[in-house]
Amino acid sequence: MLNSRWLFEEDELDLSELLEYLRALIADDRKIMHGNSELRRLIREYDFLKYKKAFDISATSE
Repeated sequence: MLNSRWLFEEDELDLSELLEYLRALIADDRKIMHGNSELRRLIREYDFLKYKKAFDISATSE
């Protein structure tokens, strides 16, 4: 999965599955983060979607 560019739409991602995938990759090899721009991109995408949803919920509750 990390060898090619993956573009996801927000409704195509299951955040819990992505989190488990990322945890498994990092747990298998802690050095995988070094120089791995694809992995870093997936982590940024996860963070954005996770916290965007939290922000959207808080913004609508006010």
